[in-house]
Order: sequence, then structure tokens, then C-alpha cells
Amino acid sequence: MTRVGWNSPDTGPVTGKVAGWVLCLLLAGSPVIAGAEVQLQSDTEVATAGYYQLSWAQTVPGMRLVESADAGFDDKDVIYKGADTARLVSGKPDGNYYYRLEAEDGITPLSNTLLVTVQHHSLRRAWAFFAIGAAVFVATLGLIVFGSRSAVGGGR
Repeated sequence: MTRVGWNSPDTGPVTGKVAGWVLCLLLAGSPVIAGAEVQLQSDTEVATAGYYQLSWAQTVPGMRLVESADAGFDDKDVIYKGADTARLVSGKPDGNYYYRLEAEDGITPLSNTLLVTVQHHSLRRAWAFFAIGAAVFVATLGLIVFGSRSAVGGGR
């Protein structure tokens, strides 16, 4: 019977050096270790709905998502730190917001810089949506009330 494994007589013992080289080769293929950026993306470039989602494909221990009002990230806030690969952002006033993923040291960028512009609907448009919604509500309420009266009263 032939045994194949880490210490089989056919292959000889696998030493720590060989296992170390295999691990190094596997880690060298990792995009972050190999020097490639983590791709940060948004579901929209111009947010008019009041919210947007930022996402990235992989995480690195200690990685954090930072936000800044300037592209140079001179004044930045950490808005997320953890192992998730997405973050929903809401409640921002109109303006330009820059995002990137950074290492735990707060200096080393791990991703591209992403710009999201928040541009809410105008107040005029919001009132127009409200008026249309109110008209549909009143029409539906009228159909329910008058429809139930004619069904109960036998169509009088």
C-alpha cells in the first residue's frame, strides 16, 4: 500500500523550508502584498437619493475606510474599520466627498481615491413629488370610500 502525504516514504519529509516557500508563493499572488490596489467603487457617482454604497472586493487586517472633503486627504475622518466589504453612506449635505481605503497606520493608501458628489433634488422637485403622491392618495381613498358605499347600499 502506497501512502502519499506530508511524511510518506515515497515523497520524503516536507521540511519547514519547502512549506515556507509554498506559503510565500501563495502570498505573493495576493493583490495587496503584490502591490496592486484594492478597487474601491460606488453604486453612483452623483448621489441624489440621499444615500450611496461604497464597496471593495477584499480586506486587509487593520484596513479602514476614510472620507475627506479634499482630494489630498489633509483633513479626513475614519468612517469604517472592520472586515466587511461594503459601507452605506447617508445623511451627507450637498458637496464632493473623497474616499479611500488606508492601512491601519493612517498613511498608506490601499485603494484608489473615489469621488462621490452629493446633489439632492431641489425643494421644488420634492414638493412636486409630494403633490403627486397626495393626489394619488386622495384618489385611492375616494375609490375605497365611494366603492364601499355603493356595494353596501346596493348601488343607490
